[in-house]
Amino acid sequence: MERRLQIREPVLVMLSGRTRIQGEWSEEMMHLDAVIDVDETARRALGLGRRTSVFRYPGAIHDVFLSRRAVRQEAYEDLVLWLRSHPD
Repeated sequence: MERRLQIREPVLVMLSGRTRIQGEWSEEMMHLDAVIDVDETARRALGLGRRTSVFRYPGAIHDVFLSRRAVRQEAYEDLVLWLRSHPD
């Protein structure tokens, strides 16, 4: 059974656009999350609290900020906008 946390503060979740978990490395893993199920994580994130934002980045790896430059730039821009919209 899922338990909702009811976090009162704003929550930001940044995820890759898709998942592929496999035993052997492939070049495709440079453009997706190979660690967690991002669809399940996005779904569960919405239960953290009523002020949860979920941002998805096609082509991102597990750590969005270690992804290729274009993805990183988009994520940093979104982070700045999100921080400005939640000043407290």
